Amino acid sequence: MAFWNKSEPKRKSAPKPVPPLAPGDEIERVLRESCSQRVPATLLLRESGQLLHAHFESVTDHFVTLRLDAAQAAPPIHTLSLLCVSFNQGRQAIVFLSPVRHSDCDGDEGGRLVLGLPTQMIAEDVRSAFRVPVLRGSGLQVRARAQGGHVFQGHAVNVSLSGMLLRFDDGVPDTLRTHMELEVELAFGDSEITLAGAVRRRDDLQVGIQFPGAMRGGRLEPSEALQELVKSLERYWLTQKAG
Repeated sequence: MAFWNKSEPKRKSAPKPVPPLAPGDEIERVLRESCSQRVPATLLLRESGQLLHAHFESVTDHFVTLRLDAAQAAPPIHTLSLLCVSFNQGRQAIVFLSPVRHSDCDGDEGGRLVLGLPTQMIAEDVRSAFRVPVLRGSGLQVRARAQGGHVFQGHAVNVSLSGMLLRFDDGVPDTLRTHMELEVELAFGDSEITLAGAVRRRDDLQVGIQFPGAMRGGRLEPSEALQELVKSLERYWLTQKAG
């Protein structure tokens, strides 16, 4: 993970998958490239937790403007409301927080949002960005049932559309073996889904479980129920990060 700070010098750290970048100049370069390419972005409204879709439109020395997609109705967005903006650029998934400086949405479809230029950004390799981190207080409940009826209960470290990482604080049970087929039950909020799972890897504390049913013909095609659950977890994680 890379952390860019426009106002403070970047601290030295161990090598990361994302190469180190110049703080202030890099933030402006990323925003200018995103505007020139009209890169899509997802906006999280902190007050309501609602997600909106937009794309980058223009940037100046102090502001960045995003155009909301016309296929959605945006709620009134007030000046100084704090937004969490996430988007992809190349192999990087990027997130930043910024206050609204001007809005012409007012409940109509489409519209523009003018945000203050962010002073910080977080970037992560896009290959790992599809795995949504699961916080201990999220309330996600996981039950993995083996064919013989034995039930394993652990803590989800992350969840994606193709699988999940499950942690056992007291150690992975000896009976939970690689290649074992499971019935995985996930419950989060009002959502409860059951998926076919298969253990792909394990160590002393963690087990990697794949959802074979999410792949069809070599392509990722997860069920709508799994997509909605992952979106809900992502919304919760972004809300906690923003807070």
